[in-house]
Amino acid sequence: MTPAELFAASTSLIDRITAGVCRRARLAGADAEDFASEVRLALLDDDFAVLRRFEGRSSMQSSLTVVIDGIFFVR
Repeated sequence: MTPAELFAASTSLIDRITAGVCRRARLAGADAEDFASEVRLALLDDDFAVLRRFEGRSSMQSSLTVVIDGIFFVR
């Protein structure tokens, strides 16, 4: 599966994880939407670099949770 296909197949998972991070951080409305956009752009950045590095040693959910949490704390 190509990184683009992996991204497309994981969009609902990405959205659920992002929503969870927003809830924990008490982000709502426009702030939550902005963060969701940041997450999608970060995952698309450098030709899906984050997804290309995924080696399957953990679940996709675990890997994306770590990545999305990291995106939140770096912002």
